[in-house]
Amino acid sequence: MATLTVVVGLPGSGKTHLLDRLRATRPGAVADDYHAAPHGDSPEVTASRHYPALVTSLRAGLGCAVADIAFTDTGRRLELERVFRADVVGVTIEWVFFANDLEACLANVRRRCRESRTEEEEMARWLAPRYFVPEGVPALPVWASPVDG
Repeated sequence: MATLTVVVGLPGSGKTHLLDRLRATRPGAVADDYHAAPHGDSPEVTASRHYPALVTSLRAGLGCAVADIAFTDTGRRLELERVFRADVVGVTIEWVFFANDLEACLANVRRRCRESRTEEEEMARWLAPRYFVPEGVPALPVWASPVDG
């Protein structure tokens, strides 16, 4: 059966960078910002514009991957597991967590110089005290630009 890899971390942690590397090994749907621009502005897992392609790919036995800051919330992770296990019988869900390193994430957000920088910084500060990597689960270090060492 297919595997859904879910990448979790604060803004600037390296989710998109990792997802770009995973694309080469996941023949099915790959979706960054899974919850961005959902149908009806709903937070539901099934409202994501990526949901239909993911379900179709997984049912066809293709590995898929998603990333979103929303999955820093334990309740959102549990909901994703419940929905995909119900809709794709036998799916394996693999979680990849980035460390909760606010300062490193903020440095990455600043380095990107996006128009959304202020919102991303605010979101990272808001999420950091609420984000917990499950006990006993190793977390990847926050991605650092090769020029940063």
